[in-house]
Amino acid sequence: PSLHYPVAKEALLAKKHTWVEKPLAMQIKEGEELVQLAKKEGLVIFVDETFLYDPALRIVKEMVDSGRVGEVYHLLFQRLGMGRVRCDSNVWWNSAPHDLSILRYLVSSPINNISLRNFGYLQKDIEDVSWASLEFENGISAGIYLSWFYPLSTASVTVIGSKGAIHYEGRFQARKVRFYKFNLGSPPEKKVNGVPSPNFIPISAKVEEEITDFGKLTPLEIACQHFLRCIKEKKDPISSGQNSLKVLRLLEAGEISSQKGGIPIKVAEEW
Repeated sequence: PSLHYPVAKEALLAKKHTWVEKPLAMQIKEGEELVQLAKKEGLVIFVDETFLYDPALRIVKEMVDSGRVGEVYHLLFQRLGMGRVRCDSNVWWNSAPHDLSILRYLVSSPINNISLRNFGYLQKDIEDVSWASLEFENGISAGIYLSWFYPLSTASVTVIGSKGAIHYEGRFQARKVRFYKFNLGSPPEKKVNGVPSPNFIPISAKVEEEITDFGKLTPLEIACQHFLRCIKEKKDPISSGQNSLKVLRLLEAGEISSQKGGIPIKVAEEW
């Protein structure tokens, strides 16, 4: 990530349409400079937020927007595993851009605040575990759990609603979308010695649908086609530099929260 800004700037100065790995940059001012430079030169700047081009995630979006899960309450993101541990930046800056871009895609309401705690075990001053909590203005909450130090691999999103839940596994070799239908009981109406009786609310869930066929093209192939089409048609990509600035602001706000012990940080109005 530390090399994204200088390499992208060099490409734009050479008047080349530019594909940038996520995140767009490591500082909001650098990201804004790249976006303004692309705009000045009439160039496309494409940020590789690959999951936004996954047909499986589009199905999740359709389920959410159609009201199938009812009112959305909470989202949980888990990006865990082992393999390559970066040595120039932490897990937050490397992994969170995927989840923050997906979060913005699925929920249109503005984010009110973000809190983040980072923990480092493998290297000094470079954290490999992150816990983030986000609150939206409409009351929706979200949690993000990231780790480079976890024995099981997953890149999942779970959307919890009033009627059901959606579980999306985004690892490209194991993509899957499941819809769970809830069976919710009612709170007890009676009390015995001041205690609700019975002292529980029955709740259960069952898999109503599972989808595993998302076509032959990989999300990366779809993203490449979209990039080329945007160049040809002179359009902004779904994952444009301008859109990615909103992810970058969340990354920076999370970093500030972590430096201050995890206190909630108000998200900038530019959201």
